[in-house]
Amino acid sequence: FEDARLSFSQKHHLLTVWTFGFPWIKDGVRALNTLRNKVAHNIHYEIREEDLAKIYSCMDAFSHAKGEQPKRGQEAIIAFTELAAMALSSWTEEIRRHAPETGAMGYNELCKTRYKEKAETKTLHPTAGNAPI
Repeated sequence: FEDARLSFSQKHHLLTVWTFGFPWIKDGVRALNTLRNKVAHNIHYEIREEDLAKIYSCMDAFSHAKGEQPKRGQEAIIAFTELAAMALSSWTEEIRRHAPETGAMGYNELCKTRYKEKAETKTLHPTAGNAPI
């Protein structure tokens, strides 16, 4: 990404067209960037609940799965940022490992092929293909 000098909007668009990854991250990343812009352009901006709605939506499933109360406010922002950074970092490593020559677009094509094969396997053998890709 650094060499391409892409804007945030262009990078986010790549997230929305890729097959791989965690779908929940996309709306949260957009919401986090929108919030960053509001604060960056108005140091006295007061964060509202509606600013955090998409972040809450992303994080509530994690809290529920862990049997915890959902995080709110600054705690939700921090928790989402940590998870998003982990996800983006792991995608980068997966791309380097599985598609060093073709990069993100090649990895995306590989994932599409694997998802299609997995779906076909489930259609032919409904109990097969339950292992992660």
